[in-house]
Amino acid sequence: MTAPDLLLLRRLYRRALAGRDPGLAQVWFAASVLDRYRQGGYSIGRTDTIGRLQRQGGFSLDFGIADGDRLIHVAVADLLARLPEGEWEHWAEHAVGLPASENFLKTRLAPGSCIDDGEFRRWE
Repeated sequence: MTAPDLLLLRRLYRRALAGRDPGLAQVWFAASVLDRYRQGGYSIGRTDTIGRLQRQGGFSLDFGIADGDRLIHVAVADLLARLPEGEWEHWAEHAVGLPASENFLKTRLAPGSCIDDGEFRRWE
């Protein structure tokens, strides 16, 4: 991510936090998520860094294009509001992200779960 891109992303997240609007948060996907839509009834258009997936007479979803066309990103609110629920699993299968704590993600999936992750200690 370039420095200007990072500054814009931070600005967007500050706005999301200040406005208590998690829907502005961006999620990233491999651009291959669009492959299934290149057939029948869908159109995919783009500029250099912004794209739109559209179904004739149906939904449309705008997205950002990044990393040399390898990644796309979408606001969480747009995924929920614009993408039909039947498509969510397909998109989840193409999700990508930064390195993450496996154990932390497990606790988000199963709140209250007990995970042996070492002693709790002060972070110096």
